[in-house]
Amino acid sequence: MQYQDNQMEEPTIISTSQSHRYTPSQHSNTISVLMHGFLAGAILAGIVIVTTIIFTTPVVSNALFSIFASSYLFGLLYQGNIVISLIVTALCTPVYFFTGYFTRKYSALACLIALACFLFVDACSYLVILSGSISRYTSLKDTLVIYIFAYLVDLFLALIVGFGVTGIGAAFRQNQEGKAFPRY
Repeated sequence: MQYQDNQMEEPTIISTSQSHRYTPSQHSNTISVLMHGFLAGAILAGIVIVTTIIFTTPVVSNALFSIFASSYLFGLLYQGNIVISLIVTALCTPVYFFTGYFTRKYSALACLIALACFLFVDACSYLVILSGSISRYTSLKDTLVIYIFAYLVDLFLALIVGFGVTGIGAAFRQNQEGKAFPRY
């Protein structure tokens, strides 16, 4: 009995941070990721709109497509559309890199948001081009097949290059001195 009287009770510490679902830093990270994702998506959409306007201008369009007059790759993919897709992908690469660089930990989510914006505007641009390119020289089915395959090429390139380069940007920032680990 004497042993129990001499024991001192230790104070109980209750953490208030466990009662909240999100800490302020997680909330600000979510807002930052959304902001960077939509900003990157807007830049990518702008690239698509500008390149669509440039490549549908009659002078540029005639010059580009006269180079690839009747050259089809595998019978379905028009090589002029592949060249345009490669140019758009090359222009979008720095945007993906900086998206990963600025959203290091949540770069996949930011890239997904940016890709969703990009692919939506890309699909809309193909619909506008399709409605303007239906002519009496090609059937609707042939024109539709060409643009569907061109969109699938854009989708493939955007997914592979987008997530790959975003991951490289995130890894690049993590490997920089002073950026990877917080200082205590």
